[in-house]
Amino acid sequence: MNQKGFFLVEMLAAILLIGLASAGLAAGFIQMLKSRDRIEKSFKNYDEFRILSLRLEKDVRNATGLTGYSFRAEEDEIAFPVLERDGAHFRILWVEYFLKNHALIRRSRELTSQLIKPDARERVLARNVHRLEFKFPYLGKEDEIAYESFWPEKPQGDIPRAVAMELVLGEKKFSFFKVISVPQGKWGHLEVLENAQGF
Repeated sequence: MNQKGFFLVEMLAAILLIGLASAGLAAGFIQMLKSRDRIEKSFKNYDEFRILSLRLEKDVRNATGLTGYSFRAEEDEIAFPVLERDGAHFRILWVEYFLKNHALIRRSRELTSQLIKPDARERVLARNVHRLEFKFPYLGKEDEIAYESFWPEKPQGDIPRAVAMELVLGEKKFSFFKVISVPQGKWGHLEVLENAQGF
């Protein structure tokens, strides 16, 4: 009888230890699944940003000065003419990036010399956008560089030397930042900007 009681106590202790170990493993497994989901969401947001920033970079680097179609920009939208290769031919597009219903939109239409203008094509590049900000480089009196969120329209079609974009995406508000240099662009000058904005 004494042997049976001792065996029962050992069995209860073993079951208790196995239960505790199983609970610990289950909690660790659940935590691992939650971490995996967070990482997948981060990668999804990063991939979304990478794809749209590559599209923006291609457009900005192919921006062209075109009389009558000035580079226009404010804090959360930009529009400019783009020289795009279409097979063996080139075409000029008017491209706009802007927010609409918390989505980043790219709208483009071909600029032609014909009276009938082709329809604009809109494409959603990112959804659940909390904030979008474009900034452009200006030189100060001492040649210091400052980024401002305004680029004045100029009749000769000047393009900024760079475009900085900050984008905040998703429920967790992931923030992304990218500066795209524009080799054919020009530096803005702070005193000209201050005059244009009426300071």
